[in-house]
Amino acid sequence: INYDENATVDDGSCLFIPTVTIQEIRSGEATGLVTTTGVVTGVYLTDDGSFNGESSFTIQNGTGALSGIWVRGPGSGADAIGNVQVGDEVELTGTPGSNFGHEFIPNPTITILSSGNPLPAPQVLATNEANSEDWESVLCTTTGEVTAATASFGFGEWGVTDGSGAARINDRAYDALDAGVVEEGATYRVTCPIGFAYGNWKFEPRDSTDIVRLGCTDETALNYDAAAQEDDGSCQFQVVEGCTNPDADNFNAEANVDDGSCVVTGCDDVTALNYDAT
Repeated sequence: INYDENATVDDGSCLFIPTVTIQEIRSGEATGLVTTTGVVTGVYLTDDGSFNGESSFTIQNGTGALSGIWVRGPGSGADAIGNVQVGDEVELTGTPGSNFGHEFIPNPTITILSSGNPLPAPQVLATNEANSEDWESVLCTTTGEVTAATASFGFGEWGVTDGSGAARINDRAYDALDAGVVEEGATYRVTCPIGFAYGNWKFEPRDSTDIVRLGCTDETALNYDAAAQEDDGSCQFQVVEGCTNPDADNFNAEANVDDGSCVVTGCDDVTALNYDAT
């Protein structure tokens, strides 16, 4: 970076920008001006105030802990972040920084290397596991129920829990509370990168498809959920006891639980010509 076109003898003073992995940046092994690469997993043209209204995106290198990092542009709009799209592989050159515990690369030079790349497989987390620096910026997924305690944390935030502790969901790019899709008692799967702001780690949905309501989708079930987008195997049906053997004299087509009452008449003498084994 300090090439001197007028120099005629190399004095060994040349400085080069090191190329490092996202993991090396996140672990603190690499500092200062660096170059790194990753696949864009989320694009956020709006902001909740944690980035002072500036556009941002997340990139990831492979999977696992510390494999992602946020990238912050110098202003709002797609141009401020190089018009990147989810699935782009990008090369960034910049100096990593931190703002109240939120790690990111501010205003880097952005080069799009390729587009349409598959995203890393989401890291499956228990709801309480999302509250860790390891998964900040990483594409993750968790499943839990909205309870009275997690239905709203204020400022457009809500949460889900699987019993291990709550995972927060933010409204940086998509406000599920404002959209009216959050219901106390319902179960949701949330899949998106995780951010950190105002002392909390938060799932940052990119759009409505990142939040899937789970439940019983069978209209004949007692607990049918018309709002459920995906069946979770929880359907409960009315119990009708009776004979479920279609060969029996007292077969009950409406029965779904056999009560041992089946009767099959016929000859039960094994020596008879008309012996009926059933």
